[in-house]
Amino acid sequence: MNRLTIISVLLLVAALMFNAVMDSGEEPVQQSNIWGSYEPDYVAHKLFNRNYDSNGRLESTVFAESMESYPDLAMTIFAKPEVTIFDKNTEKQPTWHVSASEGSHYPNQQQLQLRGSVTIRAKDPTSQIQTMTTPFLVLEIESNQMHTDESVTATGPGLLMKGLGLKADLNAEYIQVLQQVESVYENNPAN
Repeated sequence: MNRLTIISVLLLVAALMFNAVMDSGEEPVQQSNIWGSYEPDYVAHKLFNRNYDSNGRLESTVFAESMESYPDLAMTIFAKPEVTIFDKNTEKQPTWHVSASEGSHYPNQQQLQLRGSVTIRAKDPTSQIQTMTTPFLVLEIESNQMHTDESVTATGPGLLMKGLGLKADLNAEYIQVLQQVESVYENNPAN
């Protein structure tokens, strides 16, 4: 055999051995993407929903740019959700409007978790607190109660309040900022 043939055979054997060592039968570890393995049962765009109590009174309306329902996860995901809560006594008067960048509804817990630029606005122009903002909020659907452990800013006519954490009962119009509360009141004398 000539040198060229021997070198070619040695290179071929070396390449096969290198390939055998590199392919030792172990599959590469793949990252598990749990959300990617689930497909929504249905998707809605420009969703609008009205919710009524057992007596047929309007309790709330929900709007979202889009919605994806995942029954296997017991979860529904909303893009740009907006919730309007109505006065239980009159049903005609909306009392609060809550909006966020995204939200997740968990029907087993009857709560809506809102994330990203969460804004709560009073619909009554005479309310002492007109607007509250926070990065995260849990809205208890059945009881119209809200809570968060995140930073909160509340504003109203002549009022600026900042703190950490919030508990609120929208039916009783009770709002409590829990910790590190800083409040500024501005006295506006009548002209």
